[in-house]
Amino acid sequence: MKQKIDLYQEVTNKMIYTLWTTDIWLSTASLNLEGVFSSKENAINYAKKANLLHQDNQVLIYQGELDNYELSEQKKFSTEFDKDRILLAA
Repeated sequence: MKQKIDLYQEVTNKMIYTLWTTDIWLSTASLNLEGVFSSKENAINYAKKANLLHQDNQVLIYQGELDNYELSEQKKFSTEFDKDRILLAA
């Protein structure tokens, strides 16, 4: 039974990363979900390959718990910041 509980806790504490794009002129009114990933690095790699960074859009990555995403989500990456924009441009 203990093994079953440990497995349940491992699954419920799993973090997911959502990748979003938005038009910088329309802000949050234009958020588009591009994908859900198991790590921030996977989301960044996808954004690079898909060439999601354009002049008039912003790329965002949020992290949250799988079963409690709405209450636990936090912004982990945003191209509004130069250090994150450089990661996608490289």
